[in-house]
Amino acid sequence: MRYLFNDEFNDDIHCISEEDYKFFHHNKFDDESLHRLIKRAPHEHTERLASIIEKDMLEIVGDLTESQRNNIKKLKNGHKVVIGGQQAGLFGSPAYILHKVISILVVVKDIKEKVNYDAVPVFWVASEDHDYDEINHTHVYDSLHKRIKKVSYKPNLDIQMSIGFYEYDKKEMLDVLDEVFNYTEDRKQNIEIKNTIEREINAHTYWSELFTALTNKVFSEHGLLIFNAHSKDVRQLEKEIFQRIIEKSEEIDAAFSSGQQSFNQHFDISPTIQTDTNVHLFIHSEWNRELLHRDGDVFKTEDKTYTKEELLNYLNESPETFSNNVVTRPLMQELLFNTIVFLGGGAEVKYWGELHEVFKVMDREMPIVLKRMSFLHVPPQLEKRLNEYDLSLTPNLVEHIEKEKDKLIDKSTNEKLLQRIQTLKDVIEQQYESLGEVTETKHEETLIDINESRMLKEVDYLERKYQYDVKRQVRNKLNQLDELLMLLLPKNALQERTFHPTVFSNAFIDFTPLTYTDQLIIIMD
Repeated sequence: MRYLFNDEFNDDIHCISEEDYKFFHHNKFDDESLHRLIKRAPHEHTERLASIIEKDMLEIVGDLTESQRNNIKKLKNGHKVVIGGQQAGLFGSPAYILHKVISILVVVKDIKEKVNYDAVPVFWVASEDHDYDEINHTHVYDSLHKRIKKVSYKPNLDIQMSIGFYEYDKKEMLDVLDEVFNYTEDRKQNIEIKNTIEREINAHTYWSELFTALTNKVFSEHGLLIFNAHSKDVRQLEKEIFQRIIEKSEEIDAAFSSGQQSFNQHFDISPTIQTDTNVHLFIHSEWNRELLHRDGDVFKTEDKTYTKEELLNYLNESPETFSNNVVTRPLMQELLFNTIVFLGGGAEVKYWGELHEVFKVMDREMPIVLKRMSFLHVPPQLEKRLNEYDLSLTPNLVEHIEKEKDKLIDKSTNEKLLQRIQTLKDVIEQQYESLGEVTETKHEETLIDINESRMLKEVDYLERKYQYDVKRQVRNKLNQLDELLMLLLPKNALQERTFHPTVFSNAFIDFTPLTYTDQLIIIMD
């Protein structure tokens, strides 16, 4: 396995000066920031939080590995975490979910090497989220028909609740699993993966539990702790934090607005966070998650109004029905965990930059914020094809492939024949124009026009048929180039954002030799 590094795909924000870093509380991935963040006092609830994670994981996965048990002990003793999170994608899809976990584990290793500190790796499963349409599908490659195939679980289902409340249909889920693996290579590794997923589907009930179990199967030996944000015990722990957010909702909203504006002006970018609330919380998460709005002294959903006292009483009675939106979720994370490094996608890094003033309202320093690592797999057959056409992996690959296809077509095209066909069109138009000069009635003009149109259509057909035949002669090469693009940059984006991990034979990366980088890592067998 070879690793190449490419910086051309990195179009996210880059912090260079102290003025840039002020939006991340001046924390960088260096020894100085690491030492300072390590020294922060643990939260009073840290030991209880570790016990909740331990209990929740044991209920879902049955047992913990030795490295996971050691990390639970470290967390109970106040060790800081490296954390990232994601929604519970179908069967761990798309592949960048695995890449995010790998990023966490790599940074934990780097911190140990940099400052000799045992950070605890934590993956936050966003089971409180309700964007079902984002997680109910995956994409595989249909090699027979040379196309990307979307495979969905109940695509017409309308789920308004937080996904952690959703009980999946086991038969339907098994059928979806069969469909996904119908498009994968019939290799021993893939058969074992399918059998593992099938066992976990039958063993669990809730969508987020299945995701947790599958993630644990891949990373348990590396000591990964998996945090289920939907847990009722967690919600009890968060009750006081939710109360503080409600009490400070006006200050939080004002800080968000001003912080977002200053961040976007500084980096000259458009706002990343789009929200229609001024409270930045949801309630009724167990059946139909609704945004809260503040109107003067009261808080409203679409059909109900609460005084602050009523809302806080509801929170005290049913904290599991409350959840965060994009503005307060990072805040909740940092008020639950003592974090050294947070790893997120490019958009998430921008979220955090827009929220820098929100953290100040809650008297909480940001952790170090890093973009997760990105990977692109280039199997031998695709590497060979890149070399054959002298193509490089750059963001301009789409344009270069289209040019290469045009070159292939041009090389096989008889330009003299096309020129003669055009000449034939010109002659027909000239001759019919001369006929039109001697017509005496409207009927004669119409007759000539109709006949001319038919003649030109025949010549157009000849031209199209010839061009089709030219493409047919080089069809295999054109298909090869289309396939190259579909597998490397599907939908003009990195493959990790589209495909299920099993699309590539080396889907599970040996990340042990790697150190953190924000460059794209290209993996070649």
